[in-house]
Amino acid sequence: MNMFRIRTPEPQDEAALVDLSLHFASESDWASTIPIGQIDTLEKAHQRLFGEQALSVVVAESAQGQLIGYVGIYRSEGNPYASILVHKEYRLRGLGRSLVEQAFEKLPPGLTVEAWVGAFNHLSLAATPRLGFHWDHSIEVDGRTLNVFVRHSD
Repeated sequence: MNMFRIRTPEPQDEAALVDLSLHFASESDWASTIPIGQIDTLEKAHQRLFGEQALSVVVAESAQGQLIGYVGIYRSEGNPYASILVHKEYRLRGLGRSLVEQAFEKLPPGLTVEAWVGAFNHLSLAATPRLGFHWDHSIEVDGRTLNVFVRHSD
């Protein structure tokens, strides 16, 4: 039995998404040094959940109604990119995979979606292939190596 429910975002999720992102940033020394992808204001949360760049966004809530996960897939100048956050207490339970699957179901076929993972983020480097992405190449951004994983929509 799942301990979570996946659904489309609602306006009250904005503050909870900020909290989830800030919680993630507090988990490790490096997370707060990467400003790309941090959702630290209600305005950023609104754009992530409801903005025009969003191709597909899903959230997960616990049985108690707490926001515990989020996946957004967004338009960009190149390939669309995925933003994935799962609360630490709910990792390795299939939540990330379920969120990614639901988000990809809403995409048109033929898209190549990228997920960028810092070379220093060993947990995400191990998790990203389990979410259906495969390593494609590495890039340097601001002196840091980022691994670019890709997944194709069906």
